Amino acid sequence: MALVVEVAALLDAPAPPNEDHLASLLEQLLTRCDRAKVVNAHTKYNEMHTVGLGLCALLHEVPLPYYEGFSVAAALGAHAAQVVTCDEALPLMS
Repeated sequence: MALVVEVAALLDAPAPPNEDHLASLLEQLLTRCDRAKVVNAHTKYNEMHTVGLGLCALLHEVPLPYYEGFSVAAALGAHAAQVVTCDEALPLMS
């Protein structure tokens, strides 16, 4: 739950986290959140969903130049083989 609290605090921060912090959050999402954990009956989310949604919201606030050289596979690092990714450049996705 500490990761949920950290992401929530960052969502309320006056500026988005830097690239290193975002990379750390992604690493924590991939290594600390259990995708198979039972979802909350009321919200239909588990910690992985909540942190992932928060991380998406944080990434939405990052300045566009950050994405020009961003590689999803590189960001996933050792976890890249376990995640289906798209080769489309991020600036073209949204």
